[in-house]
Amino acid sequence: MALLGGAILILFVVLFLLTRPQPARNIAEGDRLRAEGNYDRAIAEYSRAIQLDPNLATAYHHRGIAYYDQANYPQAIEDLTHAISLSPNDGAIYASRALAYYAQGSFDLAQADAAQAVQLSPNSAGAYYARGLIEHALEQMQPAEADLSRAVQLDPNMADAHLWLAEVYYKEGKWQDALDHYQRYLDLGGGVGSDYVPRRIRELQMTLGQGG
Repeated sequence: MALLGGAILILFVVLFLLTRPQPARNIAEGDRLRAEGNYDRAIAEYSRAIQLDPNLATAYHHRGIAYYDQANYPQAIEDLTHAISLSPNDGAIYASRALAYYAQGSFDLAQADAAQAVQLSPNSAGAYYARGLIEHALEQMQPAEADLSRAVQLDPNMADAHLWLAEVYYKEGKWQDALDHYQRYLDLGGGVGSDYVPRRIRELQMTLGQGG
């Protein structure tokens, strides 16, 4: 009887551990919803994770990204700043906040965060992408070219890095390089619903005598 009682107790503990709320599950569900464009529901999932574990930097980070996706940059920055306070050595969070500062036009703050992201995560394509994007906005073309080139070297499938590298090459008059990266951007599925890049490609093909 004692053995049976012990087995029941162990089973109860196992079932409790398997069914208790897990912040990681909420974050994973939030990530899935955000990828589908369901930002409000994603934010709700991240908020549940935060309720379960108020010290979980990942939940604040991902919720900040969801607010960024909604163009709610002040709220994104607030969440990302809190995430940094919880995980100050995570370069990815600095890169995310750099993009939020960039989006609201706070270029000095954006550049400082991007530099910190690169310092903390020197092998992160996202860190170099963020810094290159900001350098492009500041008309710093040589550093932008170097950083965006490094981003696509680290992650050849980062479509947006190819787009902005193409933009840098276009401004520098490096037509073939610009054409190659615009085309790579489209090949990776970028620019859906927009004629901007296809028009640039046609323009460059004519400039290079490739118009057929």
